[in-house]
Amino acid sequence: MCFVTGLTAATANDAASAQDGMNTELGIGFDIMNDAAGVLFIGIGYFTLFLAPVTTLYGRRIGYLTCIFLGLIGAIWFSQVNNAASSVGNQLFVGMSEACAEALVQLSLMDIWFSHQTGTSLSIYILATSIGTYLGPLIGGFVADSLGWRWVGYLSVIISSGTLVVFYFGLEETYFDHEQYGAGNFIIEGVNNRNSPDLDEKNHVDHKQEKKSWGNALIARPPKARNPAVVEEKRTYWQRIALITPCTNLQGYGTKQYFQRLWHGMRVFAFPAVWFSGLLWGSQDAW
Repeated sequence: MCFVTGLTAATANDAASAQDGMNTELGIGFDIMNDAAGVLFIGIGYFTLFLAPVTTLYGRRIGYLTCIFLGLIGAIWFSQVNNAASSVGNQLFVGMSEACAEALVQLSLMDIWFSHQTGTSLSIYILATSIGTYLGPLIGGFVADSLGWRWVGYLSVIISSGTLVVFYFGLEETYFDHEQYGAGNFIIEGVNNRNSPDLDEKNHVDHKQEKKSWGNALIARPPKARNPAVVEEKRTYWQRIALITPCTNLQGYGTKQYFQRLWHGMRVFAFPAVWFSGLLWGSQDAW
């Protein structure tokens, strides 16, 4: 997770390392390169929006592999830039590849770590983002000076190709439905009521009785509990690396659910904090 975060952050920021060479060799102005940076952020933002519902319905792996593949296309195109239009167009694909670090990695971290470790895992994620964002262009600058600006793209092709192969055969599906493994635990007035006399030996609680008994004191409770006596069989290797792993809430092909979740995600724009964060981020990029 850290590697793909750092890699996509680096490839999304290393185009600046090649700008002097592109300007000298091809006569592409820096204003065009600024436009390319804008297209890059369009790719990041909108593909993140469209990708997020996919990962909640069809598993995480399909998103990672798609983004890495798009990044590979962008890297190949970047290494073959010969005019202003191609210098802008390749950045759309590079930007879309960054969406996995924006919409996927956080979900995978919550899949594989316990809730009380979320702060630590997200801090490491932010560190990986920062390393890729700032060391990527720095290394790209040395590459452009010593090997030529096109090698910034060539190295991205090499690394992205290797990453795609490793991720296809080595990255297992991280999707984990926590609600399937709840034990009827919920917090009431700061006390775990696992041992409450109102719970039977299986920790099941009738919803109506629960609502009547606890009222507004109920904070959170998984909707169902897994029978601890059931022993699950470990999935085979090929099952763990399947391209698509349908989530437990998938209905049919999930087309209707996709658009419902897409609309639900767009509702975050109703929050002032989102607008404020967007203004800060956009201003920073513009400056």
